[in-house]
Amino acid sequence: MSKPISETDSQKNWLTVDQTTHLTNREAEFNRLPWENERIRTFVSPASITGSCPVITESVDIVDNPLVLGKRFIPSDFVLNPIDPLEAFSSGVQVFGIGDVGAYVHADALFQSRCLKAYHLTGMFGKASSDGLATGSILCQTPWRHVTRPKLDRALAALEFKARKAAVLHAGLVPNTQKAFKALSQRRIEEGIGGVPRSPDPLRPIVEPLESLPPEQLAPYWDRATDSRIPESLRAKPDPSSLPQLPPSINTLRCVDFSPPFFTVEIQVIHENEQFFVDLVANIGAYLRSASLLSKVRRIRHGCIRLQESLLLKQCTVPLPLYENFVELRLRPSPSEPEVAAKEEETDEAHQESVLSKITSSLPQDCVPNIFTNLLQCTRLHRAQPRYGTAVPIPILLPV
Repeated sequence: MSKPISETDSQKNWLTVDQTTHLTNREAEFNRLPWENERIRTFVSPASITGSCPVITESVDIVDNPLVLGKRFIPSDFVLNPIDPLEAFSSGVQVFGIGDVGAYVHADALFQSRCLKAYHLTGMFGKASSDGLATGSILCQTPWRHVTRPKLDRALAALEFKARKAAVLHAGLVPNTQKAFKALSQRRIEEGIGGVPRSPDPLRPIVEPLESLPPEQLAPYWDRATDSRIPESLRAKPDPSSLPQLPPSINTLRCVDFSPPFFTVEIQVIHENEQFFVDLVANIGAYLRSASLLSKVRRIRHGCIRLQESLLLKQCTVPLPLYENFVELRLRPSPSEPEVAAKEEETDEAHQESVLSKITSSLPQDCVPNIFTNLLQCTRLHRAQPRYGTAVPIPILLPV
């Protein structure tokens, strides 16, 4: 074996961690695995002038020595792409696409599927800060002892109703009308993996005859975009911050813990950001005639991936028994003709999943969980996920 385990030995997959930082020690885990056996180099010393016979000597070849080659893996060898990355004040489940395929193809597929994400927002009554967070400077203090659990539940129900009404108005619909009823009744609400609901289709705006005109005829000439003479294939990729962003859509909002002055709200939402959570907690305090600030944001679920399927940063390891199982699998004798025919009929994804299952099946208890067991678990969770609005399954996620 010339390498421990690399991304070329087996393909790519998802990776979930319970940290917002990237896996900075992933290359150290692979470099910690055993290197190949030292090769013995043979030298033949020529005969001397005195007439002595040639001498055959052996020495260790230093070509593959770690002190000569350096580290076998470096951070740039690993491609990681976070899906819906957590911001600085947030923590919890963070899903990564790993490898060339996982970081681009599968990451885009999961991002475009618009899976619901669940958060636990912890707020504190009685204080208001400059940025709405607990880390900001305190601006004022207000009374909070009049706030009770029933009042908080009523406030959350009112905010959830207003959020759904705002979604209807944002789509250009008028509530309590026939057009709004038809638009809401035509939406599809599909069930994701493991019974996790997906967000419904967004409401389509009702286009009136005047609005069907080209936007250049409705906007004044000074606001019209200039016609670019550069071919579209040669234009620079637009800045993501300049692209139109979809507004946050709340699916559920409820209180899970009330310990005044602190409270915890569970929210299921898509297209969210940190500023939206800050404004939401501030509106809760204003609705209850008090002030509130956001003290903690924790993502507890991303689609079908929960905290139970996530890894802590200290669990992102590559144990030595897994490497030994991998070497044993590679050194097995070549299969017979019937087995070769069966493998040819088997798809690449299924074959790679079976290989990953074999090398992780007989690991000691102290080596579980690790990176590869998490890859296998996430692959099986995400294998049958249909595309949004269709019944076509996404290709399974390939292991590292």
